[in-house]
Amino acid sequence: MPCHHFIELKIDDYLTGRLGPDDKSHFDEIIEQCPDCRRFFEDQKEAYGLISRVPGPRIEGNYWTSLEKSILTRVGDRETAQPEESPAEDSRNHGIWKILVPLAASFLIFLVSLSLSDKTGPSPGTQFAAASASEIGGAEQTSYARLIENQEIVAISYITTSPPGTFGF
Repeated sequence: MPCHHFIELKIDDYLTGRLGPDDKSHFDEIIEQCPDCRRFFEDQKEAYGLISRVPGPRIEGNYWTSLEKSILTRVGDRETAQPEESPAEDSRNHGIWKILVPLAASFLIFLVSLSLSDKTGPSPGTQFAAASASEIGGAEQTSYARLIENQEIVAISYITTSPPGTFGF
């Protein structure tokens, strides 16, 4: 029922006296007409009465001032314990290296693999591809094409160009 929803939303404001006059009159009408809402209201009123009788903690007059000083002291200690570097400058310096290092590593692996592939001959997996290429177009594969088919080189290039932490290292 929509009346239950209204009562549940406004019960705290009603019991604490913060409910506006229009809502208060609507609240009173619902309580008079709906027995379920009246029971709910009586239960909540009784619980509110019990809670309001529980004594709260005694707070000394200077508690809030001493708490504020304690917080400011801790914040000040953290600021002095950290280095004086600005975060924007730090991230800018490291950001370029996150791109350049994997790129340089990939380029070096590419160059080394080019020099090795010419000296060692075709890799085992490229013999079938070379035969099929010669059957299709009659053209022989270049050393770059053999390099792309070398799965280890492709995997190493992929790993070195991936963001840090992607593969767990």
